[in-house]
Amino acid sequence: GEHEGKGEHEGKGELEGKGEHEGKGEREGKGEEGEAVPGCSEEEKEEDEKEEKEEARVRMVIVMGMVCLLAMYICGYILESNHVMLIPEAGAGILIGILVSFLLTFFDESVRTLVQFDPEFFFIYLLPPIIFEAGYNMKRQAFFRNIGAICAYAFIGTTVSTFVVGGIVWGAGQMNLCHKLGGLASLVFGALISATDPVTVLAVFQKLKADVDLYSLVFGESVMNDAVAIVLYRTLVQFKCPENFNAGGIGMAFVNFVVIFGFSTIIGLFVAAISALVTKYCDMRSHSDLLFLELCILCTFPYIAFMLAEGFRLSGIVSILFCGIGMSHYTYNNLSEDAQESSRKVFKVAAMLAESFVFIYLGLSVFTFPKQSFKLFILVVVAMLACLVARLANIIPNSALVNCFRKTGQKPEPVSGKFQFVMWFSGLRGAVAFVIAVVSWGHQDFPQTSDDSGYSDSDCILTTTLLIAAFTVFAFGGPVGIFLEKWDLREKGADEEAAAYEGTPGLMGRDRSQPVPAVGGVYFDRKFIKPVLTNYEFNEGAGPTDQPPAQRIGDEEMN
Repeated sequence: GEHEGKGEHEGKGELEGKGEHEGKGEREGKGEEGEAVPGCSEEEKEEDEKEEKEEARVRMVIVMGMVCLLAMYICGYILESNHVMLIPEAGAGILIGILVSFLLTFFDESVRTLVQFDPEFFFIYLLPPIIFEAGYNMKRQAFFRNIGAICAYAFIGTTVSTFVVGGIVWGAGQMNLCHKLGGLASLVFGALISATDPVTVLAVFQKLKADVDLYSLVFGESVMNDAVAIVLYRTLVQFKCPENFNAGGIGMAFVNFVVIFGFSTIIGLFVAAISALVTKYCDMRSHSDLLFLELCILCTFPYIAFMLAEGFRLSGIVSILFCGIGMSHYTYNNLSEDAQESSRKVFKVAAMLAESFVFIYLGLSVFTFPKQSFKLFILVVVAMLACLVARLANIIPNSALVNCFRKTGQKPEPVSGKFQFVMWFSGLRGAVAFVIAVVSWGHQDFPQTSDDSGYSDSDCILTTTLLIAAFTVFAFGGPVGIFLEKWDLREKGADEEAAAYEGTPGLMGRDRSQPVPAVGGVYFDRKFIKPVLTNYEFNEGAGPTDQPPAQRIGDEEMN
């Protein structure tokens, strides 16, 4: 036994010594009886090296993205400082993205693939902060004063726009004027391209202090029709199965649209109510020393609303929008003053980063996705003209409908012809439309090719949306300021409105010594809902001046 053990030990030592002196591969590749040592083969080494190189490339792409963001903000700062409005900040981001995209054409395919859109990443991490901030930071008094008009433009107008754009694009294809999109693909394209995204226009509105009702109409329609377009896209995609396309299927699609939008809204408002109760009974208003904990708690609720709706196969975007509106109306009043001010800024910064990222990648996509043919260029022109026609079909009839219920000299005023033109001109496409197109392209909703161009319908939808979004940002984003100044469409009480937003005297030109009337839904909210979700105490016939300062915040700044 000692002899055998000694021999085995010596043999093992000789083998290890031989491996050390005769070659690295033999030492790592062989064991006591010639068996391979796990994890040490040449193939596995090569695989590890590939993974390391891939990780290094990903890190460099992230650095490139951060540099692009920095360059975009520096350009925006220079443009803002010199009062240059014809070139918007979003346009600068697109140009930077196009330049970097062109430079990437000199690298191999693996690098270009890394900078392409990841639909799930954009839908889960970039869209939610954009939509939530829009609901949380909106001027709700003007928004709800125009809610009827906003719903008309967003719901009726987006539906009309979908069929007008889809019909024109499909008809042009059938006449061999451009690439032939299928009928359902044309409608889906009409739905996603109807999502207006006037980020650039609203920035100009804020600088020039545009009329508050005009601002609310453009902003409100944009926020609402983003959600409508997403739900409409999801509804139309269900008709990919031919058996669903019948009278019963169309009826069920309408019911499905209402159910998705309605229950998504309920989930968003429910989560907002929970957040209000949590902040109320934790008495956060009295703990300004816990500012960062307040902000951390606030940031969790929007994504709870988003993921909860998505988990039930509803619309997370609709849910997080109404969660933002509800939190701004109730939860905001339960926060300390520092948290109130900081929360607005934190959510605004998050939304700006997400929007900027989307615009940069919109430019990056120009050369990283398949090149455009002449037929696709014609399709882009036809689609652009269709968008302009559809925008007219939305604004003019709906404005006439809205004006039937408005009277001159009363707030809100009838929608004038100048307002209608600016609203038509402000209907540019951007981040939301492009992201929906990317999601559709990633799922390959329409892989079929209708002609011999070699491009699938999904490829054509993505390329067309990309170019239209880039074009409208430059063509319509900056020049809208010219019409505001030429037609004097600035808020007559702009100074008072700005003062109200900062919490100083001058709420919408109203004398605060007079009670703010509470009628209809406002009365019900103040008497039954607000006292439950906030520290507000309702007093019949009393205005906000009769309440303690901390209880007046919701009525003054946020309403």
